[in-house]
Amino acid sequence: MPFIGKQGTNSNSKITKYVTTVGVAGEDEFSVSVNTGSDEVQVFLNGVLLKETTDYTLSDTLVTLGSNAVENDIVEIHVYRSFILADAVKASGDTMTGELEVPTVKLSSNIIKASDGGSTITLDTSDNVTIAGDLKVGAVKASDGTAGISIADSTGRITVTETNPSITLGSNATLPDGTMCGFTETTTTPTGSQGTDTDYTTLTGSSVDYTPVSGSSFVVYSYQFGFTGLDNNPLLYWGSYYDGGIIANMESGFYFAYGDGNAGSGYMQITFTLPSWSGSKNLHIEYRVNSSSSEARLHQSVYPSDNYIKIFRTTYSVM
Repeated sequence: MPFIGKQGTNSNSKITKYVTTVGVAGEDEFSVSVNTGSDEVQVFLNGVLLKETTDYTLSDTLVTLGSNAVENDIVEIHVYRSFILADAVKASGDTMTGELEVPTVKLSSNIIKASDGGSTITLDTSDNVTIAGDLKVGAVKASDGTAGISIADSTGRITVTETNPSITLGSNATLPDGTMCGFTETTTTPTGSQGTDTDYTTLTGSSVDYTPVSGSSFVVYSYQFGFTGLDNNPLLYWGSYYDGGIIANMESGFYFAYGDGNAGSGYMQITFTLPSWSGSKNLHIEYRVNSSSSEARLHQSVYPSDNYIKIFRTTYSVM
């Protein structure tokens, strides 16, 4: 039957039709099954679309006409019922169970909410992530699915299982007291010896510009070099320098009564510890001989052969 009036507008629906031909006594009530919260209803009298409230009223079970339909009138009621396709998710207000795997998720509000509606995870436009509560993880996995970092439940101990791990700690990381960090090491192969200067001179390979790790308590400096006599009884003086000035109570002398200019003591080491500082400061060692008759060979050996000896310098911070 053709109908006069607007047809249903709910495209995501199925239609249930109720058609009644009115008998002799006339009727004004017609039974239906309607979900008034989501279904759309149209009522036709002899093909003419009636207007709700003006021409009829509607409940979940009944359509009531404002005026009785008479004998042979045809009342047709169309109920457009909302339905959901299998495995489809509503645009809003829906719940999904199971895992969701997608290549990219773009959040319009930059917020991931907990089940109680709280803003648990927030992402800003600079790709920073803010987590409102604690972050609890059992393992951090690599792209191939293997557990590269595992975290113990009770002790909090972190175990790295990767073959070639690389871990970078940010500036806000807190390390336990006594932790050695900011380690630098330089090995120098000298091309000449020292040990004859009568004025204070920087020892080869001893100079370093060092910036301590932020939050550290101490800086440890160590310098190791070879020492062999040149004169029979060499006498040398040492001074340790910080930021251009000699460190108080760090001047010392070294005297060897060899009686043989080729005698030697092998490696010597100068180590000192300073309170930490901010920014880059220079550390180095200077020396001089007492006189031209008390000279030595530094960085050079005589036995088993006349060659130059490697110099080792290390610097590190202690939290």
